[in-house]
Amino acid sequence: MAKGKVLQQIREDFTAAGYHVDINLVNAKNYGVSQSRERVFIIGIRNDIYSHGTKYTLPEITNSEVDKSKKPLVTLKEAISDLPKFPNDYYTGSYSSMYLSRNCKKNWNDVSFTIQASARQAPQYPGGLPMKKIDKDHWKFQGKINRRLSVRECARIQSFPDWFEFSDSGKDTVSRANRLNEKYKQIGNAVPVILAEKNNSSSIM
Repeated sequence: MAKGKVLQQIREDFTAAGYHVDINLVNAKNYGVSQSRERVFIIGIRNDIYSHGTKYTLPEITNSEVDKSKKPLVTLKEAISDLPKFPNDYYTGSYSSMYLSRNCKKNWNDVSFTIQASARQAPQYPGGLPMKKIDKDHWKFQGKINRRLSVRECARIQSFPDWFEFSDSGKDTVSRANRLNEKYKQIGNAVPVILAEKNNSSSIM
């Protein structure tokens, strides 16, 4: 953002407020989450606490596609292939030109695109034929199996357990699409459960 100026300003503001600041870019796929999801973790430790030896340590990477000493990445096949092919909890609205300006469909042996906080922008289910590039910023679907990932599939990819329930606002007067979108929004705004767990268990020493 602004060629790094926003991040630098955040660092300077918290430093001026009396904090030692650590900034790390992490990708959820390197921690056992079946999704490429880059996020910046900003950790501030008050200077008086930091000076007494309290440090922040980024959790050790557990999964990698290049480091053979780590576990392989968790694929979509491992994460969601046991779920129904045609569930009843996926968004069926039209596709915008922005959505079709890029490939939105990974294969079973890959990790998912980032799960966003929007039903309309949910990635495609990996079954069926891949999307085909027609022109610059123009892709199209092929075959008969083309749908967005369902609410439960997105939750699995975010590493939520199946027993976890998401609220649809409970308003019967609201359309089904809007109620589904409430669930997609909660899932997409969340920190992946496994990433949060690993970061919480091994970061402050």
